[in-house]
Amino acid sequence: MERLKPLIKMWFEEFERKFKWLPDHDAQIRRVFDHKASEGFSNAMYRVRRGIDLGSWIPKQKRVELEQKWNDENWKEKSKTNANNRNSSDGSLHTGGSIPTSEHFKRLKISPDMTPTCWDLFQKTHKTAHGTRWVSSKAERIPNEYERRLSERESQQSSGDGVSSEQSENSIFYDVVGGVNKKGRIFGLGSEAGKYKPSSRSSDGISNSEYEQMRNLVSNLSQENKTLKEQLQTHSELIRASQEESRMVREQLRQFMETFSLGLPSQSSRPPQPPPTDDPDTQQSDDNELDGDSNVDV
Repeated sequence: MERLKPLIKMWFEEFERKFKWLPDHDAQIRRVFDHKASEGFSNAMYRVRRGIDLGSWIPKQKRVELEQKWNDENWKEKSKTNANNRNSSDGSLHTGGSIPTSEHFKRLKISPDMTPTCWDLFQKTHKTAHGTRWVSSKAERIPNEYERRLSERESQQSSGDGVSSEQSENSIFYDVVGGVNKKGRIFGLGSEAGKYKPSSRSSDGISNSEYEQMRNLVSNLSQENKTLKEQLQTHSELIRASQEESRMVREQLRQFMETFSLGLPSQSSRPPQPPPTDDPDTQQSDDNELDGDSNVDV
């Protein structure tokens, strides 16, 4: 791949002149382009090496160098080893034939809002046409472990223990096949692995099951927080209603006191005279006063 970088860079510059996309998609488009360019170049070299393509597009001197390399015993031995690895019982065998994994993915995606699971795609590409046999011993080991993990999850759900009971099927499959390998691939998913890769969290040192538990915990806490907010909102509304009712009572009381005070006599008015009395002593005193007044000289 390293030796192809100048060539791929030149191809990509030509690609950029013909196509446009949003800046947010730069990294993803470049990654796919590099992969396809490397794959295309390898296929082209294979055709030249096998004589399917005469290689007239290759400069003469480069063609001589390539033939010398292909005839080298060390290169032949390495090529044979790689071929044996690819064709071994535990290699990346699949039943897709000439149909790419991406096409199988599209066929399994029967509706826009439905995405095939890893397990669906794996079965489609790693079982024989009649669905009775797996393509390799490694492929056969995957379903056994996968089914065991699913059974464990179901028993956890039924027992109601505290372990995460909602671990997705894709996460289980991801764990079973060993996650992403050194080349950034997931066993059994081919070119569609990118659609199923979990978000990067290897630096956190947590497993997928722990991640699922944390995600469920966050979801539960979010729901509890939402419920508490709703309760707080209800209490706040009740408090405001109570405060408004209290204000209205105070206002009514104030108006009543003002109305009541208007019916009371004024403090500056003269107090009423006491009624006349029939007491003899009092009457005699009054008569003496009158007699005294009559003796006054005028």
